[in-house]
Amino acid sequence: MASQPKNQRIFLKQRLVIVLLCVVLFILFFGLCGCGGNTATADVPPTPYHPFLALVVCADNTLSYPQQFLQEAMRNLADKISSSVVPNSQGMFVDVNLIEASSLQDTFVTFSTPAILDIAKPQPGNDPYQYAKALSDWKKKVPMVNALIRSVQARIKPYLDKMRSIHLQEVGGTDENGCADTAASEFAHFPNTNKVLLYVSDMQNNVDTQFSKHINLYGVKVRTIYRVCEVQSACEQNDAFWSKQFTSWGATSYEAFSPAQSSAEKITFTF
Repeated sequence: MASQPKNQRIFLKQRLVIVLLCVVLFILFFGLCGCGGNTATADVPPTPYHPFLALVVCADNTLSYPQQFLQEAMRNLADKISSSVVPNSQGMFVDVNLIEASSLQDTFVTFSTPAILDIAKPQPGNDPYQYAKALSDWKKKVPMVNALIRSVQARIKPYLDKMRSIHLQEVGGTDENGCADTAASEFAHFPNTNKVLLYVSDMQNNVDTQFSKHINLYGVKVRTIYRVCEVQSACEQNDAFWSKQFTSWGATSYEAFSPAQSSAEKITFTF
């Protein structure tokens, strides 16, 4: 009879352990599920701010430029544009033009994306009522923003697919200047925004029909990716020429990257 209280104590301890274990599992399960599986209002980390970007691309479709580099560059560009449709961004204007014998207004695709609100979860402050309202508004905003992102990605997908599948008949003659002139016309619509002129080319200009000393690229960052060049001294001369030329047109900078650099780092319009 003396052993019965001891057995009861053991039994009670076992039941207590089971109850505690159930409580822990309950907390873990509903914590991971976002309180009943409402993933639309799960904690969202802050997204870096992305200001509006006006992007003009000059894609070399001439006999002197290897098509595989153009195709790889366009795939990387399309992927980067798609991944740029994120919260806390002001949108983009994208205009892809072809470099051919006459590159003036030789548009391949053009489209834009809208601004998208930030959806970082509000943090508690000194005023619990203000925080409660902010939290309530946030729970309504998250699914709306996510729906907008899906809608924008669906709308620009045909343009991005066209970029990814680019395969054109190459032409003779390379008018690099005409595409710069076209870019200047487009950038004129966005005077106070970030502007990038991106060349996918060997930068071997041989047509001066559209050459103009009055091309306005004020405030534009210019870079060339997948720039094909075999002789180092010729590469340096080419870079120096275009750096001087773009600077004279008002560009803030000029950079050129080889196919190896461009491919390894997937360089696009991000600075």
